[in-house]
Amino acid sequence: MTLTMLSRLHDLLSLFTRDGLSKLVEECTYPLTGRRCVGRIYSDYAIFELGAAQVRVRATYGISLDELRIRTGIRFAH
Repeated sequence: MTLTMLSRLHDLLSLFTRDGLSKLVEECTYPLTGRRCVGRIYSDYAIFELGAAQVRVRATYGISLDELRIRTGIRFAH
């Protein structure tokens, strides 16, 4: 589900698939309809801020930042 707010998109998603794979990836493999239009992702484990070249974690829920890094494979900005 995607929410539109003042020309910025905020996305809501389950962070992991049923198999435990991360839906948050470093590079998109599907054709894109828009680049860099999502600024924030709200998931069941964390809130992510997406920048031009980095991803920041604003908050985590029930998971440590280190475990989040391991399970997603993403290097988050400090």
